[in-house]
Amino acid sequence: ATGSRGPPVFDDDKRTIRRMAPLLQRVLIVDPQPSGAPMVGGAMRNNAMVNLALALWVVGHEAQVRVWIDEATQTFPQMNPSQPHLVTLWLLQALFAARDARGGSPERLADVQDRVDRLRKLQRDTQATNHEASILLIEAELARARDELDRASGLYGRASSAGREGGLTHLVAYAMEQRAFVAEELGCSDEADLFYRESVIAYRRWSHRTKVREMEADHPI
Repeated sequence: ATGSRGPPVFDDDKRTIRRMAPLLQRVLIVDPQPSGAPMVGGAMRNNAMVNLALALWVVGHEAQVRVWIDEATQTFPQMNPSQPHLVTLWLLQALFAARDARGGSPERLADVQDRVDRLRKLQRDTQATNHEASILLIEAELARARDELDRASGLYGRASSAGREGGLTHLVAYAMEQRAFVAEELGCSDEADLFYRESVIAYRRWSHRTKVREMEADHPI
């Protein structure tokens, strides 16, 4: 199933993802070294990888998603000039870079800043208003990687608000979940519980039932 104006997600449990694995492997060539197998579908394949990436990442498939995004990056600007897909790719690249920076690779902060700058320029050049949620989300990740947790929390909140205004339910869900993590780091357990509840609501609206079940199990209300 798909959520309103967001990328598609599987709306069943992890068994559905496992049942879909053979099809995904045929369509997307999941093997990072497919022994010279030809690229399948070109732009369509890149779009599929990017659209599925966040939905799969948030339920534990980060390693596979990184392989997809690294591979798509090599051909994406030539094959997929469409603005929405390019914005999604830059967002994913920034999220991974920010996570790497928090994990001990501070040099990756430059990649996060680069994606913010690209999005800001795109927004200025096109006068588009629907990129603000992605920009604020990346800026929140940048602040968090720099250990500016109070600022990061505020930016996650602004990203969530911008996502709601733009109907970007998937960004609302992710932003509120990350804001909850930050609140926990700051020792604000009551606020964290509130943000987790808001995140669950957004994931449910996105029809990401697997993620909803995981969060309800991890953070019972």
